[in-house]
Amino acid sequence: MEDTHEPEHYGPPPLDVFISALGALVIGATVWAGGYGTVLAINYAAGLMGIYPPANALINGAIQTGFLVGPILAGLVAFWLSYRFLLKLD
Repeated sequence: MEDTHEPEHYGPPPLDVFISALGALVIGATVWAGGYGTVLAINYAAGLMGIYPPANALINGAIQTGFLVGPILAGLVAFWLSYRFLLKLD
């Protein structure tokens, strides 16, 4: 006699995981783009008003690193939180 039942599957179906990851990727990218646009706007406004980073290389490097890392971290956090939320919806 042939065994026709499928093995038990734990967790959400792979297609749901893929769709949730794509949705989370879009949300994360949108948050990153908003953060990046905000940083560009701050730099542009500061340039128009004649406000420039300090001459100290260490402080200047920290500010530029923050401007780079801030939007990336915001996008990653938004990706992870929205991924978890979208998986719970299934």
